[in-house]
Amino acid sequence: GAGPTWETLTTAWRLREWLWMIGLAWENPSFSDHTRILMLRSIWEHARSLMDHQGHPNNWIIVESCALAITGLLFPQFREAENWFKVGSDRIFRHVEKQFFADGGHFEISPLYHSICLNSLIEFRSAAAFKSADMPAAFDSRLRKAVYFLASLKRPNGTWPSINDSG
Repeated sequence: GAGPTWETLTTAWRLREWLWMIGLAWENPSFSDHTRILMLRSIWEHARSLMDHQGHPNNWIIVESCALAITGLLFPQFREAENWFKVGSDRIFRHVEKQFFADGGHFEISPLYHSICLNSLIEFRSAAAFKSADMPAAFDSRLRKAVYFLASLKRPNGTWPSINDSG
């Protein structure tokens, strides 16, 4: 037990936030070189943790795998980057196939978990497009179906039904 600080889902969410922060603030002149080094070290630590540990085979593993693969794509200067992308992508493709039904619905039957997975998958797909990384056609097809499925649940007032763990 690493405890809640290094729980895999928490690690993935924090890593995703680090990626956004670096993208938004890296050039800020108030950041010293020392601060930038600490930020990069934290990214490396988070990616290493996600390589060493996998969470539950549900929405967690999708969020974790997307964070790992995106880090591998966006930080090729790390020696492990190519492996992070490969391992993260392999996990993503395997779990998307397992977790999303043919109609695009996520197997946890929760609009909340569906949207959490979908958000991570869209971030992954966007980073892959940005870096011109090839994606399997089956992945893009599943992603499209997942978008349409979630959109079809939306009520006219813009809300979702409180199904399962989405109350």
